[in-house]
Amino acid sequence: MSYSDPTPELSVTSQDPNGPALAPSGVTVPAREVDHARSSTGVTLLPGDVVVTPTKDKGGWWIRLWAKLQRKPDQFNHIALFTHYDSAGVPRGLEGRPGGFGWVDLNKYLDRPGAITNVGQPGRTDEKRQEALALARQLIAVPYDWRAILGLGAQLFSPRLLRLVQAANEWPEGKPPGHVVCSSSLDWIYEEVGWVSPGGIEKTRWTAPHDWATLITANGWDKPPGSV
Repeated sequence: MSYSDPTPELSVTSQDPNGPALAPSGVTVPAREVDHARSSTGVTLLPGDVVVTPTKDKGGWWIRLWAKLQRKPDQFNHIALFTHYDSAGVPRGLEGRPGGFGWVDLNKYLDRPGAITNVGQPGRTDEKRQEALALARQLIAVPYDWRAILGLGAQLFSPRLLRLVQAANEWPEGKPPGHVVCSSSLDWIYEEVGWVSPGGIEKTRWTAPHDWATLITANGWDKPPGSV
């Protein structure tokens, strides 16, 4: 959901500064062999897959503590979307972070012990995967949702207060959100393309990393299709 990134990955354009542009909106481009990545466990990712991971910064520690105090899965605090390999062969993705929604080198997540993915999630065609990437490009440079962070933090003191805040401040339907965090941005993308997401149709802005982890592990989607 948040972390400190010293590298200037953010781009205000839809083209990855470290590689080729993604497919234009409305254009169907089948997932190619080059557009995949392997995690440290050997799992192959395709465009539109998510990576749920812990990070080592202070913000990540607080997010995991917040999840632990709620008796939620507390191994994870960040999530990113795999998009493609860049021209140097580096797996690239998009993520929400304090500097704004933007590009990221996914190696630091894919090689991290404990990271999981949703490679086994069914019902995601090549066409829908490219639609998801087009939606992700729409979010580039969208600011971080600090109000959502404060609202989620309020749950530790008053779950009722959080419910009231959520009901009054959920994103309106029919247009991209104006502020996002990592987990809510990908929840919105998945909802828009019709894929199963942790927030369902009732919750989007308030989706947390542990919600993604719960959805993925409960359904066994962290394993490739057909695996035991």
